[in-house]
Amino acid sequence: MRKKLIAYFVKGNKDKFKEITEAIEAGEIKTAHRLAHTLKGNAGHLGAALLQNAAEKIEHGLKDGVNSVAPEDMAALNKELDAALEEFAALSGDEPKPAETEAEPLDAESARVLMNKLEPLLEMGDPECRKFFDDLRRIPGSEELIRQIEDLDFEPAIATLTELRNKIGNAG
Repeated sequence: MRKKLIAYFVKGNKDKFKEITEAIEAGEIKTAHRLAHTLKGNAGHLGAALLQNAAEKIEHGLKDGVNSVAPEDMAALNKELDAALEEFAALSGDEPKPAETEAEPLDAESARVLMNKLEPLLEMGDPECRKFFDDLRRIPGSEELIRQIEDLDFEPAIATLTELRNKIGNAG
């Protein structure tokens, strides 16, 4: 369900900064206020606190039909929205995927080093572990682990990592 919400957020908010900016420039302050309010709520539901705070500043600066938004607040909104969209696109699988190539499998020692880096991220439930996908694909049998990380199923991913580590330990 969360993955669907994230995908919906990405699709629905790609042009949100532009929409808010255009509404402000057109003098449609109430529309811009509503857009910022909706963005704030959606960001809050998905735990994007920095984006939520940035949208709240814009919303506050547009209350009562008056535009008192500071340019630095608009810049912060743009930055945080871009960051959230990038992160959520990767989580939802909407991120452009590199072409699948036949990469050389990792040797056992390199695989162990990678797994040692990955394990604490999985234990903390940190989505940054997605950055290891290219290297993980070079470990035979890692498909399930990658799928679990994509689905943010960190507890099963820890167990799968342990199994994979054991297979490599027995083979290496």
